[in-house]
Amino acid sequence: MAANDAAAELFGYSRQELLALKIVDLLDPAEHERFSRLSARARHRWGDGGSWLCRAKNGACFRVTVRFHGIVQGSEMTLFMFSTAVIGHPTFRQPGSYRAAQAG
Repeated sequence: MAANDAAAELFGYSRQELLALKIVDLLDPAEHERFSRLSARARHRWGDGGSWLCRAKNGACFRVTVRFHGIVQGSEMTLFMFSTAVIGHPTFRQPGSYRAAQAG
């Protein structure tokens, strides 16, 4: 549906490449089973998605704290992931307000 420039930069994909991926494609393989369990009950629990180990296109791993939201149409569900914090990414810098909140 949509991918923003920040997500493309974070994961190292073009916006077009991101649109062709599923959320699980952005997760480290160690997280796939956990994501499968979460998505099975996602219709009943939107919001705080916790912290996930992600993998960029170049193989770099980092943690992303996310919120999940979905749209259900009949028997089909589209799940959206919104990042609220990134930890351990080799080049990503948190906005100043986030760094200040973490220090306090």
